[in-house]
Formats: sequence, C-alpha cells, structure tokens
Amino acid sequence: MQTYGRRISTAASTTTLVFATLALGACAERAVAPLDRSLTPSASAGGRRSAESAEGPGAVYTLTNAASGNGVVAFHRAASGSLSPLGTFATGGLGAGGTLDPLVSQFATVLNERHDALFAVNAGSDQVSSFRVGADGALTLASTVSSGGSRPVSLAVHDNLLYALNTNDNTLSGFRVTGGARLVAIPNATRSLATGADGAAAVRFTADGTHLIVSERVSNRLEVFPVNEDGRLGAPVVSASHGGAAFGFDITTRDQPIVSETQGAVSSYALATNGALTPITASISAGSYTSGFERRISSRRSSVESKTTPAAR
Repeated sequence: MQTYGRRISTAASTTTLVFATLALGACAERAVAPLDRSLTPSASAGGRRSAESAEGPGAVYTLTNAASGNGVVAFHRAASGSLSPLGTFATGGLGAGGTLDPLVSQFATVLNERHDALFAVNAGSDQVSSFRVGADGALTLASTVSSGGSRPVSLAVHDNLLYALNTNDNTLSGFRVTGGARLVAIPNATRSLATGADGAAAVRFTADGTHLIVSERVSNRLEVFPVNEDGRLGAPVVSASHGGAAFGFDITTRDQPIVSETQGAVSSYALATNGALTPITASISAGSYTSGFERRISSRRSSVESKTTPAAR
C-alpha cells in the first residue's frame, strides 16, 4: 500500500491523516502490551494521549477474502515495525475472491476499543465473524453469523454494539457483542439505506456512539443514522458529498467526518445534532487520486484501515 500523510495536533488528540493511492487491504493495529481496562470509550481522548508514550510490539491482521474459505492472516509486529508470521485463522465463512480491491470498501476488519476482539466480513457467504484476541496476538474464532443482508463489506463497532454494512441490498444490520466476543443479532435491527443508495463503501460510529455514518461512492452522498438506546437505528439524514465519489472516511473526536474523494480531494464536515452534515473544508486537493483514508492515533490504541481487507493491533 502506497501512502502519504501528515500529522495534525489539536488540544484533544494528535491525528495522522494518510491517503492511500493504492491499497490492497484494510488494516487494524493492536499492541501486545497489557491492556489498560480503565481506557473506556467515554475516556478515549485521554486514553489516546496516554497511549502515545507506550509504543511497543503488537500484531497486524489481514483478510484473505478467499472464495474457497476466508481467513485472517496474522503477523507479529515488533517495536521496530518488523513483521513475522503468527498464522492464518479461518473465519468459518467465504470471501468474495478477486484481486485488486474486490470489496471496494473500508473497514472490512475492525478491532473493538479494548483490542481484545476482532471482527471480519465474509462477503462471499454473507456472514460476519468474530475472534477473541490473545495476549500474543493470536486469534480464537468466537462466532460466525449471518450479516443480515447481501455482501457485507464494512463493519463498525462501539462498546458492545456492532453494525455490518451490506452493499448488495443496501442494508445495515446490528449485533450485540456478548461474552467471549460472540455476536448475537439484535431483533428487528436491520435497516435499509435511504432510497437511491448505491456503492455503499464504509460505515463508522461517531466517538460517542450516538450516530452511525455511511459513505456511498456511486450515489456520492453520506447518510447519518441516529443510534437509539436499544441499539437500533432511527431514520437517516442524507447529505450530498461536496466532491466526487465519497469513499473512505473516518471521524474525529469532535464528530467531524473527514472524507476522501476518489477524484483526488478531501472534505471535512460538521455534524449537526439533527444528523445533517455541512462542509467545513470542501474538496481540498490531495494531489493525486485518493480512495483510501486512514486515521491513526498512536500504535497502541489505533485501527489502521485501507480500502479492503487487512487489520492490526
């Protein structure tokens, strides 16, 4: 994956924005150092700051997306950044196959906030798999469940709530993450995207978990869903993308989506309480054709996501 980026410091956090010109997978990063259980999502900004000083070994995970049997390939990551194989862990489902960016998505693999559970899509069998992450980075399959739709390509997790984005039928399906990282479908928690949705590519929670945002590459828009107390989604608010082909994105701790556009630009948005998005900086040139986006806050408590399938801790 070829990338370039810059570091942006604010009072709340230090963020590196990296735009991928060629990304072959989605990647999430997790440290092997003992987890600080006091770093809850509500205190994530402070956790991220403290993690900045705790660089150490970790693990990197990438999804094979093989149509004959999907698997997560794991690598140990040394403090120097060197990688060594940990093994391949079967998801119990099927990938979609293909070569260059077959899922046309981001966040096909994600880690929870504590980095002790990993989740992966099985686009070929319409399933989502969950794993427990061991202290050494090795994975133990916890569950493989129906994605609630057709061709899941992107996942979002916040606390014990996970949503899968199904791109073929334009749906979102909700799950609870129960003990041992097992997934349980929430009854009546499959919600269709708004009429006209096409090319759904990525899904993310806001930092506080009160909204879920979806980018749509072909219809070139963003949908914002309120998250109800029971984990189900309310009606979406649709906002047109300012630039062309909204694709990869992530959300700052101030609930500001930063969206890459495949025609070489990046836009930032302000999120209103009613779910509407208003451009802050509209389609600033990124200097090349961009389609992937990475938001990184320390190596210990970050997820590193490119366009399709790897993950790291």
